[in-house]
Order: sequence, then C-alpha cells, then structure tokens
Amino acid sequence: SSCCCCCSTASDSFIMAKESSMFSKNVIISAVSNLSTAYNLTIISLAFTISTFIYPETKNQTTDSTSSVKTAALVGAIFGQLTMGYVGDCLGRSRAMGITMGLTILGALLSSINQPYGATDAGPNVTLEQMKYYEEHGKLPSTAGATSMHTAYVWLVFTRVLLGVGVGGVYPLAATVAAESSKDNASRGTQVSLVFSTQGIGFLLCPLVILLLIAVNPSPDIHYGDLEGTHKGGCLRYYDIVNKTTSAKDPMFTGECSKGANDINWRLALALGALPGILLLPYKVAETSNVVRDPTRQSTFWSDLGRREYWPKLIGTAGGWFLFDIVFYGNSLFASVITEKVFGSTNDIREIAIHNAIVFAIALPGYWVATALMDKMGRKNIQLLGFFFMGAIFSLLAALLKFVGSTKLNPALLLILYGLTFFFANFGPNSTTFILPSETFPVEVRTSLNGFSAACGKAGAAIGAACFKPLSVKLGDEMVLLICGIISFLGVIVTFFFVEDRRGKSMAEGESRMGYASIQARPNQGLLSSPLEDEA
Repeated sequence: SSCCCCCSTASDSFIMAKESSMFSKNVIISAVSNLSTAYNLTIISLAFTISTFIYPETKNQTTDSTSSVKTAALVGAIFGQLTMGYVGDCLGRSRAMGITMGLTILGALLSSINQPYGATDAGPNVTLEQMKYYEEHGKLPSTAGATSMHTAYVWLVFTRVLLGVGVGGVYPLAATVAAESSKDNASRGTQVSLVFSTQGIGFLLCPLVILLLIAVNPSPDIHYGDLEGTHKGGCLRYYDIVNKTTSAKDPMFTGECSKGANDINWRLALALGALPGILLLPYKVAETSNVVRDPTRQSTFWSDLGRREYWPKLIGTAGGWFLFDIVFYGNSLFASVITEKVFGSTNDIREIAIHNAIVFAIALPGYWVATALMDKMGRKNIQLLGFFFMGAIFSLLAALLKFVGSTKLNPALLLILYGLTFFFANFGPNSTTFILPSETFPVEVRTSLNGFSAACGKAGAAIGAACFKPLSVKLGDEMVLLICGIISFLGVIVTFFFVEDRRGKSMAEGESRMGYASIQARPNQGLLSSPLEDEA
C-alpha cells in the first residue's frame, strides 16, 4: 500500500516537472510526428494516381492493387499501435518514439525505391503481343501480366506494412507525450488537440506536394513503344485502351499523358514522407514517464487489458474510436459523389490534386475550433456534439439522396453538407478520441491502453473499407449514409455512458490502485502471458 502510494506520488511529481511550455520540444516533436503520420497514410492514393499511368493495370486490378496496398498500411498500423504503445510503457516514451520514427523513415524510403524503374516496352508485365491481342479481340488474353498485381505494387505491400508499424506507433505515443508534457491541467486538452490538429495539415500537404512536383517536373517522360517499335504514342496508350479513358479513334497511337505522370514524381511523393522524421533525428523526446526510473515494472499487455477496473473506460475510449472510424469511411465514400457532382469527372492529375486540396481545406476549421474549445467545453461534450450532428447530417443526406436524387440536388448544398460532416468529425470524435486515452488511464498503462484504443479505431476503419463499397453497390449510397447515421447515434450512447470527462483534473488522480507493487506480486507471469493463466 505504501509502495503503491510512493509510486503514484513519484509519478505525479516526475510528470509535472517536465517541460511546461505549450510549444515545448516535446509538443513540437509530437506535432511533427502526427503530421508525418497523416501525410504517409494519405499520400499513397495520389501516388497511385500517377503510378498507374507508368505501370498500368486493368481497372479492376488497379482497384484491387490500391486496396491491397492501403490495407497493408492499415494492418501495419494496428500492429504498431498495439506494440509501440506497450513498448512506451516498458522502455519509456522517448525510446519508443525514436523507434516509431525510425520505422516511418525506413518504410517511406523503401516505398519509393521499388523496382522496376521506368518503362521501355508496352508496360512492365504487359507485352506488345498482348496489346495487339487486345486491339484485335477487345480483351486481354487470360495469361496477360496486367490481370495480376504489378510487381511494383507487390513491393509496396511489404514496405507499407513496415511504414504502417511506424505511423501506427505514433498515435498512442504522440498523444501521451503531449498530455504528460502539459504545463497544467487546465490547458492539457488544448495542448493535445493542438498536436492532433497537425493531422489536417498533413492531409492538405499531400495534394500540395503533388501540385509542386507536377509544376517542377511536368514532363510525361515515360513512353511505350507502338506495335512497330517506334514512339508515336504517349505514355497513356496502354492505360487508355484497357481502361477506355480516351475518345481517340486510334488510342493505340494517340493517347496523351497527363502532365507530371512520370516515374520520378510518385516516388518523390512517397519518399518525402521520410522528411519529417529525418528533420527530427537530431532531437529527442524528453522522457515524461517514470518507467526508466522504475526498472522493476513488470506489467504485461494482457494483464493491463485484464484489469476489470479499466473495462468501462475502454468501452468509452476504444469503443468510441471504433464507431467513429467506421463512420469516417462514410465521408470517404461520399467524397466521390461530391467531387464528381461539383467539379466533374476527370483523369488529369493536376485537377485531381486541386479537388483533393479543396476537400482537405474544408476540413481544417473543425480542428481549430476543437483546439480552441477543448478545455472550455470538455472532451465528453465535444464528442457528444460531434457524434450527434454527424448522425443528423448523414441521415439528412440519406433522405435527400432517397427522395430527391443526387442529380437534382444543388451542388453547393451537397458541398456545404459534406463540409459539415467533416467539421463535426474534426470538432468532435476525430479530435477527442485521440485525446481521451492519453488522460483516462494511469501512467503505467497509459500508452498500452492508448494503443489498444487506437487499434480498435483502425479495426473499425478496416470494417468500413471492406463493407461500405459492396453495401453501396447492393443497397445504394443512401442506405450506407443512413447506416453511418445510426452508427453515429450509437457513438452518442457510448460517449454518454462510458466516457469520463477529465477536463481540468490531474492525470495523476487516475493512477491505478494496483500500482507497480501489485503487478510485482505475480513474479512468475511472463511479459505477454494472460493474467487469467495465473488465476487458473
């Protein structure tokens, strides 16, 4: 009992003695790390827009390849959130953050140097004979290389898993370091929300980087040889005829490439994801936990999850994050409807990047409002408000699509409603789910259970990614949006009953009664063993 009390007191004094400035080194490192995570997870979509011109596949295969590469990063992120959160509680926040950023740098750089480089034939894995067969029969032969994933994208699957582990680890560590480095309890929410708001900047940087690369290097310098072995056609030739994206009479010889569709630009876009981590290399997070000073700690991941005192809190943090990330894919699904209705359909890389920049810019105000009001309104109230209005807007959009139809809706109204879903997501659960785990749990399990909560969020994202598209095809967009509305209202219920409002309260007040001493009472328990085994 006395040991536990001493541990709690030491923890409190150690944490509060850390850097206290709102823009301290710890806060800046956490913010830049979070920006890096957002950029690296998002840039792959625009990079694929360019790379498919260089390494073309059939439309269906392109969809499968894109999905596989994104899923690989998602799987890596879930693993990183679970493992790096636990590493942060065992080895300290500083060491764990160094490992995550190292993996992020390595994953981003390896993603950009995959082979093959360039195209001198009809396209890698696609022969001139196969192109001729397509011209004569209107389809590719069953053995055509383009009907399976291109080798360049197979490499990306493996490198994005590695990158995912790094960026996934940033979620629990950046939030916890920012929370534990707060100058006082009254401004802790504002400080962590400020760190999280850099996610919006990371999203916006993706299309801006693509636009910059296109402006600096606009040449479509990859060309495919035609059937006679000359270079009459442009680099879109094979892409055009397979995906039918040109109205030219003879697309075999007259396809024109979009500006900037070359093999350098998409690789540079991926490689730049390593830049934030490289810039942070000379700096080190100042340790904010007492893990390093208390080497006797023997808590395990399973024992942390096995403590029933945490279960209601986990329903609030992990459950809310899980529901939100499912719903967030409703926004992603509706994005294509909005952009096509407002801006029209296009295959031009520059126009696609501009449209993405507009959508990401619309989302920014929600982050800033959340930062300004986080400590005034409280995390619980903001999350309740966000979930409620998201549910209401998704339901309204579903009703409008059902009874009015997307073709009759005013484009400006669609854009406004779409912007509001982003606003209340960011001024709502997108910000609060990042903050809540970092202050809800005691110091000895804080990054572990933060990582578990974040991993539940990514599991929700995986469900949304896997289910929403087939559901939209089978039931229609309006039903998917209605499902998003229902899930949002479920988020209101979970938040109301299970989220603890710790506005203005000391994080140390939530220290576990169990403490380190109770954990050490089971010396035979292995590092990853289940607590249930000992009870048996």
